[in-house]
This record gives sequence, structure tokens and C-alpha cells, in this order.
Amino acid sequence: MTGRENASTNRGLTSQWIEDQRLVQHSAKMPILHERVVQLEPGKDALKYILATGRESVIIRISTLPLVTAERLTSPDWITIIYPLSWAREYLLNGHECETGHLYLFQGPNGFISSARQRDSITIGLRRQRLIATCASLLGVDTEDIALDDAVVKLPAAIDQFFRQSLCKVLSTPDYTTRQYGQVTMPAALEADLYAMIAGVLAPCVFPELKGRMGQRSSLKSLRCVSEFIDLNGCANLSTADLCRVAKLEYSRLHAVFDEVLGTSPYKYLQSARLSEARRLLLDDRNPPKSIKDVALSLGYMKSGRFAEQYRDMFDELPSETMARANQTR
Repeated sequence: MTGRENASTNRGLTSQWIEDQRLVQHSAKMPILHERVVQLEPGKDALKYILATGRESVIIRISTLPLVTAERLTSPDWITIIYPLSWAREYLLNGHECETGHLYLFQGPNGFISSARQRDSITIGLRRQRLIATCASLLGVDTEDIALDDAVVKLPAAIDQFFRQSLCKVLSTPDYTTRQYGQVTMPAALEADLYAMIAGVLAPCVFPELKGRMGQRSSLKSLRCVSEFIDLNGCANLSTADLCRVAKLEYSRLHAVFDEVLGTSPYKYLQSARLSEARRLLLDDRNPPKSIKDVALSLGYMKSGRFAEQYRDMFDELPSETMARANQTR
């Protein structure tokens, strides 16, 4: 079997790949108790990677050319998730052949062994207790009710596409990637969204008797709850996990509701809501902002450059241009 990948997920990544000639640099400071990586076929440039780090998460996109096998045992405080994108012939995890559109979760005492050639995959490391807490929040149960174990999760087509695009977008954004594990590159809000997205697709597996129960409310009623919550609390510090909790829906269902009614994802909706609020603040005649930086910070943007880039992409002008135009009419 050969996994297939949408070519768009590779756009913008060429300059960010890091060569790993020693085969262990890419995971040097991951929470791993044991690791052995072996190149089983001749070839140069056997492994390269792209790395993004959060305070309690790691995302690594790994590409190999010749046949490479890896044995890894993760720290019991962490969960490892492997998301295969493409490969040649077969991609084996613990001797089982991988399939596209699946997540492979490993947390047991025996670790996992991977073997593949021409592989392109994403490995995600998450704090066990934070993932459990996020799952419990999405499902409305106690953390003691959540049981994590090794699992294989098949993603619905729409969720698979969104999941892939979301991860590849993070890894193709220079501000979010790094060459050093000690450097935190993912903003806290982005990391929270990562936990919520993964918890949403895992929830039916870790607490199967609740599968489907969270989707009983109508789409419009769920969105009205979300809208009212944003009206009361603003959108600066909200994550998709907050929206799941308010709507009382697991992530996959919330995504379906947003796509059905609004034609966008929850994450994109929150980002757009922040940018729309920023435009309102910049154009406010009664209480004009002191600076663009104040507006950016009030909406959760820690980097003004990133805020300006997203604002321009949305409104086809920089926030400074909007503010200058507003000042001319005041």
C-alpha cells in the first residue's frame, strides 16, 4: 500500500526542513526513555524534519527516503500520536500496516516500533494529564472517567482534511517552528486549540458510551450558545476547547456544525472574530485606540507582525492604514 498526500500540504515547507544526519537529532529532547533509529537501506539524506514546540506539546514532521526503523519508549507522563501522511510500499507500526486518515496513539509501557521508506508523517507529543483534562472538559465528565490506552482512530474525511491542513499550516509558519527544543514557538492559544482538536477526535474512543450523546442539540441552538458566550466574554482568550464546552459538543461535531451553518471551522471562526473585532476597535470614533499594539494585545496577539499579516490577509490593508484612514475622519 502507498499512502497519498495532497500536494498542497507541502507548499512553503522546502526551506524549513532540517537535515538529521545522525538520525536522532530530531527527537533529542523529546520525552523519550529509550530510542534506537536504524537506516536499513543505503542512501544519503535519510531523514529530515520540521519542529514546532509548545509549553506542553511537540509537533514534528518527519521525512525519510530509504527504509528506516525506529524503536521508541515515551515517558509515562506523555502521549505520542503518529499521523501518517504518505509512504512507499508499506508503513508498519508495531507490525501493523498503517492506513491514511488514521491516528495512532501510543502510551503503553512497551512503546512502539515504526518501519517505513519514503515516509512523510507527523508525530505529536502531548502531556498525558492535560490531554485527559481536555477530553473530560469536552465530554462533561470527571478526569477519572477518562481511560487512555493505545488506540487507532479513523478520522472522518472532513475531519482528516481539517486535521492535516491545521497541522501543516502550523509547521509551514516560520514563527511557529524552531531548531531548538528549549525554545517555545507555539502561542498558548494555538497549543490549547491543538489539545482541543486532538481531544475531540479521541473522545469517542476514551469514553465510548458517550459517543453521539454530545450531538443531540440542534446546530442553530449550539451556535447561539457559542455566540452568546462570545458576546459576554469576548473572543481574545477563547480556544476551540472553550467553544466545545459551551456548545456541549465534542470537537468533530462542533466542526461539522460550524461547517454546515457558517461554512468554516471553529478555529477559523475565532480567528476571523478577533480580526473583525480589531477592525471595529480601529474604526471606533468614540473610543479610538491609543496604538495598534494595544489592539493586538487586547485580542490575544503577542506579535504585532503576525497580527498585521492576518489583518491584511482578511481586509486587504494593514491595520496602520485602517487607523490612519479613521484618524482623518475623526
